[in-house]
Amino acid sequence: MHMTRTMMAEDAPGLVPSIADDLPPIHIRASDHVRLVELVNALAGGVPHVARMLREEIDRAEVHPDADLPPDVVGLDSVVEFEELPSGTRRCVQVVLPWHADLGDRRVAVTTPVGVALLGMRKGARISWPYHDGQRRVLRIIDVLRPDASGPAPIGTA
Repeated sequence: MHMTRTMMAEDAPGLVPSIADDLPPIHIRASDHVRLVELVNALAGGVPHVARMLREEIDRAEVHPDADLPPDVVGLDSVVEFEELPSGTRRCVQVVLPWHADLGDRRVAVTTPVGVALLGMRKGARISWPYHDGQRRVLRIIDVLRPDASGPAPIGTA
């Protein structure tokens, strides 16, 4: 499956782009949807550009009962190994809620560009997504471990 996402700069060029309307659907589990909607509502007053970016993603997501989401789909708390193309640089991160983020422990917030880009994607998917520096990167998802689908997924095991 090949999925590409495109974002266009609006409020903060190169920093927090707006997500295009013609993107393919992403998949999230119902329990993540509830937590993400609560997060967006909490962010709306203080960080509206981040809230908008995440809201656009969850609004277009296909929501599945938790038990029905395939195990290779990135959800909250998933450990994801991905590759930046064409450089071939590989990274392994855990996608978490902002208050659990710690870059030193490779836990990235779902409110960051890479966190939003990975959310709902499947193993093997490719994503074209801008980073904070305004540069577009293509990410290829190599592996996904979701704690709810495969037992606890400690960082570094993907």
